[in-house]
Amino acid sequence: MNHLIAAPFLLPGLTACILVLLGNSLRWQRVVSIGSSALCAVVCGVLLVHAESGPALVYAFGNWPAHLGVVFVLDRLSATMIAMSAIVALAALLHSVPRWDEGGRHFHAIFHCQCMGLNGAFLTGDLFNLFVCFEIMLISSYALLAHGGGVPRLRANVSYVTLNLTGSALFLIAVSLLYRAGGTLNMADLGVAFADPASADVPWIRAGALLLLVVFLLKAAIVPLHSWLPSVYTAAAAPAAALFAVLTKVGAYATLRVGTVVFGLSPAAAGLEASVLPLALVTLVLASLGAFTATTLSQLAAWLAAASSASVLMGIGAFSLRGVSGGILYAVASTLAIAALFLLSDIVASVRGGAWQDRLSRGPRVSGSVAAWFFIVSIAVAGMPPLAVFLAKATMLSAFASPAEHPRGRACSVGPATVRPRAGRDSSVLVHGTRFRDARACSFADAIGSSPRPAHGGHCRSHDCGGARRPLCQGSGVDADPALAISRCGARRVRPEVAPAYRRATASR
Repeated sequence: MNHLIAAPFLLPGLTACILVLLGNSLRWQRVVSIGSSALCAVVCGVLLVHAESGPALVYAFGNWPAHLGVVFVLDRLSATMIAMSAIVALAALLHSVPRWDEGGRHFHAIFHCQCMGLNGAFLTGDLFNLFVCFEIMLISSYALLAHGGGVPRLRANVSYVTLNLTGSALFLIAVSLLYRAGGTLNMADLGVAFADPASADVPWIRAGALLLLVVFLLKAAIVPLHSWLPSVYTAAAAPAAALFAVLTKVGAYATLRVGTVVFGLSPAAAGLEASVLPLALVTLVLASLGAFTATTLSQLAAWLAAASSASVLMGIGAFSLRGVSGGILYAVASTLAIAALFLLSDIVASVRGGAWQDRLSRGPRVSGSVAAWFFIVSIAVAGMPPLAVFLAKATMLSAFASPAEHPRGRACSVGPATVRPRAGRDSSVLVHGTRFRDARACSFADAIGSSPRPAHGGHCRSHDCGGARRPLCQGSGVDADPALAISRCGARRVRPEVAPAYRRATASR
């Protein structure tokens, strides 16, 4: 099973190489591309089932030590994200076959390179490998955005490439600063090193954390780094835009994963998390106003993608188990709905044709089946009950409404005087003298299980999450229980072999 963890990353890469060798044989390209994508979806489904029922898995490429080699970690959070990515990728590929893949001989190869970068970003346990996967993902997105040609795509690509090249440079600088302070780039090792840093390393850690936050918010299209998204997503071909719906969730995922595993207990990064919620709220307001101004379905879907990313980060910014759980569930449900809306907008445009395309105005009638699909997708995007998007929103809002979930809005304040690990096998976070052991009043770091707790064997301890663990999506076709459990057991279930420092620190206990 451990070797299967690498399949969602290696399979798209191998497929891309085969597709390049096939040359101009579009028929065989389609067969190989769709077959590989379907196989990847099956593998991701198997990994998701295992992550739900079994312990977290770690795969070290070449069996190198964690601090030197490439490490992939499969837990409930990463398994859910790669499964979501695989579903969107397969649907987008099936939609591209009749028309869009004819616009360039390397469309399928580039598409699989993008999937390779996405899955690698969700699975990696190393900061530098996260940077590498970001670059694979972004370089592929540049080519996918240009697919089909045209002035609007070229204009959108120029600004998109410029912003992301700047973000990549900042990412590399941040990685260098954190390596200087921690001596490694393994996330679990950095979490241990930064929990009690030397005073000389604090400025380096804080600078690196700030740069990473800027980079991740850029990827998530959060104010003031959001302006690129509407033009890029509107200009992209429909299959590419559907896959791009996952891109912004990579930024939100990285904010959650790195912010908890690496900086969750670090006094050097204290206070930076406070900017996430207000920025996400402003982005949500602007994206909602932008949706009102949309004149086409593709523009509407682009603005809704920005609103979706902001909503996910609002859940993360709640700094509570319930808020993070709702944010993760919302990320999955809204991404699937928005990707479907991008594909549906292309179907509407092809059916109506001419000057009407996918404009939001009266025009030629579409078939009843298209109208029915539009109705289903619309209520899913709007978040009407009993669909998963509505229940995710309700979960996030309850995190803000309940004082026990979000006391004084600062339940997760982490600072030099407020964080102190307990001796022994268990550890907890002290916030203003109060130990939040209840799942409904835990800190942000504890909610996601930031750095693995010193526990022999590395398994997640059993915790009673109360009502938060109940399936929220009964009757909607989506079981929310795995997503809600992710926020408690996600990064905490990383085994000690990922971080030798943990094993050394707990060997005498």
